[in-house]
Amino acid sequence: MSVQPVVSIVKCKDYDEGRVYGAVVEALEPLGGMNGFVSPEDRVLIKPNLLCDSPPERHVTTHPSVVTAVARLVKEAGGRPVIGDSPGLAPFHKAAKTAGFEEAAARAGAELAPFKNSVSVTLPPGATFKEIEVASEVVEADKVINLPKLKTHVQMSLTLGIKNMFGCVIGKRKSQWHLMAGKDRVYFARMIVDIFSAVTPALTIMDGVTAMHRDGPQNGEPYPMGLVFAANDAVALDAAITWMVGLTPDKNPVLAAAIDRGLGCGDMTDIWFPGIHPKDAQQKGFVIPGQTELEIGPGFLRPYLRRHLVPKPVTDHNRCTLCNKCKAVCPPGVITTANERIAINYDNCIHCFCCVEICPEGAMELHRSFLSKVVSKMQ
Repeated sequence: MSVQPVVSIVKCKDYDEGRVYGAVVEALEPLGGMNGFVSPEDRVLIKPNLLCDSPPERHVTTHPSVVTAVARLVKEAGGRPVIGDSPGLAPFHKAAKTAGFEEAAARAGAELAPFKNSVSVTLPPGATFKEIEVASEVVEADKVINLPKLKTHVQMSLTLGIKNMFGCVIGKRKSQWHLMAGKDRVYFARMIVDIFSAVTPALTIMDGVTAMHRDGPQNGEPYPMGLVFAANDAVALDAAITWMVGLTPDKNPVLAAAIDRGLGCGDMTDIWFPGIHPKDAQQKGFVIPGQTELEIGPGFLRPYLRRHLVPKPVTDHNRCTLCNKCKAVCPPGVITTANERIAINYDNCIHCFCCVEICPEGAMELHRSFLSKVVSKMQ
């Protein structure tokens, strides 16, 4: 018998530690509390968003007060909380310290565990890939709690519960996946859904106290949403938020791929909202990046359309510090340094926007041509 998807949404005006703890407890009550998911002695992996070594005030990563609250509740339920992730570029312990996770772990009595080893997981029929590699620390955990940050994403429109599982791929293997699948955002979304299906978190708690909109996931702008979410179905949660910020599922390729695979509930009428209903929390000022993958026109024309209409990364040399993080993360290796400036070979650029995502100075920007803007409005 299938369990009804529940998405619990509660208010939380700021990151005061006591207030966040109370909000998480309130959000979990309709779901049976943390005890409904964690049994005594369970090793519980808490997977936040630890994109890079970014401080909490930039709102790039899951806020440490949310991490602390969840780890405390796991411990109170008798579980053994482990906070783990694999940042795309920065070393784990450096990123965890900067993001406040090191202190959060100490306050909650949790373990910090960088993802070090990969294991191959065989995927069921219907998956895009037959098998996929994820961190062994994830597979070996008794339970996985997904702890994403609510943000926009320049390539995939939104990065929510499902996409947070991409962090279960270790380090530079992420760049390899971008190179393999990043040219086509639908194909890339299916790969992300495969990773999600290999992990299947028991519980998803999302930090939406201060979200990020515009050109996220790192260089967008803070958006005061004032909400904490908890769900037993990450697909249902992503569907609710997608609707709240003014998108339809087909404009959120990761959600669309998950619904197509039947991995969760994407129908708003089948979801129970015990707290705030999404229709009462629509975010009219939340700005989504323009669509970055052109999905119109016959196949034989798409290479031409892609070259002339799809946005491209452009360097603001006045802001660039030549840290070369963009060069290090670029999957096809088309970024070089020439005459003390970043140079990009656009002929071989796959438009994955990893460089835009990782640039700590916001010096990598999306350039949209006039035609690109016109087409984006038409979609």
